[in-house]
Amino acid sequence: MKKIYLYLIFIVLLVLNVKSISAQLSINCHIDISNDTAVSIYDLSKYNIGFSHSVKLPDEYLKRNDRNSYFEVKFPGFDWRPFQKQNSFMKYSTLYSGSMHSFVSFAHFTLTNDTLTTLWKNGDIPLQVRYKYEVLYKGEINTYYSNIDTLIIPRANEHDVEGSVYLKNSENLTLLEITNIYPSTNYEEYDQLLHIRNAFPNSFLSELAKLLMISYDASFLIEPIDYGYKVPPAVKAMIQSAYDNLSNSKSEYIRYDIKEYNDFMQAQPD
Repeated sequence: MKKIYLYLIFIVLLVLNVKSISAQLSINCHIDISNDTAVSIYDLSKYNIGFSHSVKLPDEYLKRNDRNSYFEVKFPGFDWRPFQKQNSFMKYSTLYSGSMHSFVSFAHFTLTNDTLTTLWKNGDIPLQVRYKYEVLYKGEINTYYSNIDTLIIPRANEHDVEGSVYLKNSENLTLLEITNIYPSTNYEEYDQLLHIRNAFPNSFLSELAKLLMISYDASFLIEPIDYGYKVPPAVKAMIQSAYDNLSNSKSEYIRYDIKEYNDFMQAQPD
């Protein structure tokens, strides 16, 4: 009877220890939503994803599986799926407490799927986001999930739809490139940016095109020097004009980016 009693105590303690180990990894996924409302699916300011976690176990005992740790998203009618999964060269790395923030664009993710595109045209799309964390502890793999947060992808207006069709059919300027924060721009793409700016004025794409074009124009007229650039007064005036035009944008991302660019260029020597 005593042996059985001791055995039961051992089992209870083992279960409690396993639960304690699981509870010691604290994961929290949160979405930093700007004060304004995104004007379209292309508005990067809406989707600043922040992820934080704390680790209470000794670092040397806890490893993260980098290849299987990533953000997941869930659209209505779809299962959870990886979003911007990073294919790390390193499978396991030591897990440290920390946090990260990054702007992400759901435009390419949504507009390359016909079902999601239809949903986007017909109304707002609720998008659920979570973080999947796979860790290795004492030879065993454990999967953790953060809390779930919800974003709203705004319903498309007519110019959003027309702009997305144009980008899908473009050979030089792809949908993925323009929905990155700083895509590279060449001469052929510049003509397409000009078309986007003029043809779809009610879409965020038009303002994004203006933002990309002003940096492209200025790059040919400024001279790199030590610790900055030499910027002719005419170029400063051009950038100031773009700032005056875009500073009233409904997009926090556009307002912030053009202000930063204008402030930096105005501070450079003539």
